[in-house]
Amino acid sequence: MSKLKYMIDQISPRVSGLPWVGRYGGLVQTATQGKTNSIETYPVACGVTSVNCKSMDPLHDLVPDDSVSSIFYWEEVSPMRSVSKGPLSKGSPIHYYKAKGSARLVAWMNLKMLGISGCSTPIEIIMKMESLLTTRATINFSGTQLGRFTTSVSRDGQRNAEQLFGKYSYPKSSHYYLTPYDYFSIIVDFELTYNPACADDFVLQPPITC
Repeated sequence: MSKLKYMIDQISPRVSGLPWVGRYGGLVQTATQGKTNSIETYPVACGVTSVNCKSMDPLHDLVPDDSVSSIFYWEEVSPMRSVSKGPLSKGSPIHYYKAKGSARLVAWMNLKMLGISGCSTPIEIIMKMESLLTTRATINFSGTQLGRFTTSVSRDGQRNAEQLFGKYSYPKSSHYYLTPYDYFSIIVDFELTYNPACADDFVLQPPITC
């Protein structure tokens, strides 16, 4: 698990538990299917494997359609990179590492299904989301504090449908991006400060068989 995915997983309940979030995918990876001349590309959640990718349904979970009220998922913008390291405090034998990265929260909204009569997502929804995505938390393993992380809204993301969705094999019909549908994205910065020496040893588990 990447550091960025770990932090997104920690704040995911804040997003997925909202009453106007219909389908939530977490941090997605890109899956492709097809032959050279007809390759289709989709964002898929971490739990989608090559086994169930043989069925098209998991690949379509995060594709806009009028049967779902909304779709939310994260895309990596900048992977976590170490930016500094040093003693926890002056003269301390305990050293910390600091890493930073960023991700984009993508939201597609079916306004009619959400009971919204306007032609765009209410500003209250966007402001509430920005508030929930600004947080500070500790990382604990086996009762030991390993580190802490912070998240902060950096800026509004893309408002152009082609730039936001064009890399995927989404429906070509533009009506999914016009009223009564809408979309937005938010760029979030992640900062992680941690002491790797405090981490428990990884315990190897028995192989998973299908």
